[in-house]
Formats: sequence, structure tokens, C-alpha cells
Amino acid sequence: MKIVDAFGRVEAARIPDFQTLATAMQECAKPIYAIDQDDTKEVNGGVAYSGAVWEDFVKRMREWEAVFAYLAERVKAARDYIVG
Repeated sequence: MKIVDAFGRVEAARIPDFQTLATAMQECAKPIYAIDQDDTKEVNGGVAYSGAVWEDFVKRMREWEAVFAYLAERVKAARDYIVG
């Protein structure tokens, strides 16, 4: 397949597990990378995440944001390759 030769592999990106991010995303009706600390009250009994819990949450949100950005670039590049 020419496109695989051009892009070096079949998989577009490795998608990490949503874990607890999914609950916050669904409850807040926001993308993972747009959840703020105040939003976490909705999934934590009215108390916002803080300290190490919030720091880990932010780290995972940033990882997801990077994966989505990378995936978007791969899709655009593939489209441009196919369309010419």
C-alpha cells in the first residue's frame, strides 16, 4: 500500500485509555482537554480535584490533547496525499 509506505506504519496513533477522564468528559459535556478544575466538582461530590489528583488529571488531559492533535495532522496529511 502506497499510503503505508508514505506514512511509515498502518496505525495512525496510539489512543490511551480514558479511565476517569471519560466520566468528567461526559458529565461536563466537554472534550477531555477542555475540562477545568471547577468542572471536576461534578464528578467528585461537589469538591474540585486538587493537589496530586488534579496534577495527574491535567497531565492526562494534556497527553490526550497531544494525541488528538497528532491524529488530526496524520489525517490531514493522508487526505492531502490521497487527494494530491
